[in-house]
Amino acid sequence: MLAICTLTFVSACSDTQSGGGSAAGSAPAALTAKDLQLASLSRLDLPSTYELRGEGRALEWAREPAKADVPDCQPMADIFSTSPQVARRARTGQEMYDFGGGRADWYHVYLDAYGSEKEAHEVLETLRSAVDKCSRFNIVGDWELGLVSKVLAPAVKDESMAFRCGRWAFTVARTGTVLAVFVEQDTSERGAPGEVSPTLVKAQLSKLREAIAQR
Repeated sequence: MLAICTLTFVSACSDTQSGGGSAAGSAPAALTAKDLQLASLSRLDLPSTYELRGEGRALEWAREPAKADVPDCQPMADIFSTSPQVARRARTGQEMYDFGGGRADWYHVYLDAYGSEKEAHEVLETLRSAVDKCSRFNIVGDWELGLVSKVLAPAVKDESMAFRCGRWAFTVARTGTVLAVFVEQDTSERGAPGEVSPTLVKAQLSKLREAIAQR
């Protein structure tokens, strides 16, 4: 399915828990796919160096179940799975490129809605724990995955974590009941290590907060 991903996957996860938002307490009705679409970035929300490609390929990447060959690593595989261990209430995805600074950063950005803040928090914590436990892993039948390393997560209002897989980088940030998942690879000839743009994270979380406030 993903020939480009037969690169060594070096995942890295930050232990940084950013922000002081509480994961406890009751939440309003879970966001729907329509809500998440309204919260997704448009061209007007992005710097001029970005090229938005829409939903297609981002959701194609995550159109099938994904199984890690090591059970402890399954939360990492769940990022791309249609049948994660904790079911999402809704998901949207976008594909985009950032051609700024001599790079060619290829992004998939997912918004995953859960039934409560507690549930979203637990999914994030399970992913954090998996990256701590898994020094390397494979996704059965699709990707040859490699060594796991940790990177610093961006500071956000609620909480976040980040990890790197070879030339790929992942950032996951929680805003209320929603996890925003950023997947990035530098596809330029220089092949720099993956790095998720803090500017992109800030823009997406800001629009997500606005969409939640308007419900």
